[in-house]
Parts: sequence; structure tokens; C-alpha cells
Amino acid sequence: LTAMKNNNNVSRFGFVVSKKVSKKACIRNRIKRVLREIARKEIGLCKTGLDIVVVARPGIETINFQSMEELLIALLKKSKTLK
Repeated sequence: LTAMKNNNNVSRFGFVVSKKVSKKACIRNRIKRVLREIARKEIGLCKTGLDIVVVARPGIETINFQSMEELLIALLKKSKTLK
């Protein structure tokens, strides 16, 4: 997870899922869809004016939605991007 200030009043998320995670595009796209949904629910809790990039690591394709949500929230808390 990387967070940087932007010159806007809104926070934006970006997701990177490389071929190291899975060679199949449908799996990589599923991971991005799940992460996007989690970010959509949590964007109200994030500080404004940030660009946040989440880089998925190998192994994320085996965990479920609930675990992925807990991981992302823990990363956001650790990086102090939540209000």
C-alpha cells in the first residue's frame, strides 16, 4: 500500500495485480473487483486528498472476501490513511 497527497479534495484508489499473482486474467480481474468494492465501502472513512495504490501479492487469490476486507482495512489503519 502506498499513499501520497494529491491536489484534490477527494481520495482515489488504484489497484495493481500482476501476473505473479495469477497468469489468468479472470482471476486478476476478480481480485481487482473485490478490492474496488472494499475501497468503495471504506472511502468515506479515508482522509481526503490522497492517492492510494494497493499492490496485491501472490497468495491473495486464495483468500475470501471477508479476509481481504480485513487485510485492506488493517493496511489502511497501519498507513494512517483512515480518519
